[in-house]
Amino acid sequence: GTRGKMRELLGRPGCEELKRVLTEKLTTVAQIALLVPPEWASGGAGDGGEGRGAILVVNTHLFYHPMASHIRMLQVAAILEEVRAASAEWASLLPAGVRPALVMVGDLNSEPDTGAIRYLASGQVASSHPEWEAHAAFAWGDADEEVETEGGAE
Repeated sequence: GTRGKMRELLGRPGCEELKRVLTEKLTTVAQIALLVPPEWASGGAGDGGEGRGAILVVNTHLFYHPMASHIRMLQVAAILEEVRAASAEWASLLPAGVRPALVMVGDLNSEPDTGAIRYLASGQVASSHPEWEAHAAFAWGDADEEVETEGGAE
């Protein structure tokens, strides 16, 4: 799954700074809630249709920096992996055959054409997506302040 891919990515040579930022500097916060009709709590039957009756709501606030859209793509991937894990764990709470509809809300700090939104819409972002390269210059400063490198302001 995504966790294995993330570990593989962060284990590659040259990804030390990315690993440090993701594990020490950023906190990705997401709340996940499964909403079901009240009658299900009293043993009432669901209708068995996909997305009917149950809603999985995810709320998040992704990293803000305009030069860090690649970080937001990784945050979305991590959040969706947690959503998959929660869905699997909560499947026993739902009537047989019911898969909840997914609603993701929050401050994504992303425009419609960005990689984070593409990942949400399609489940993938090409390794050639321009944001991977364009924002590779983003770095953290010594005083935990973000800086731009390679000709940018520091």
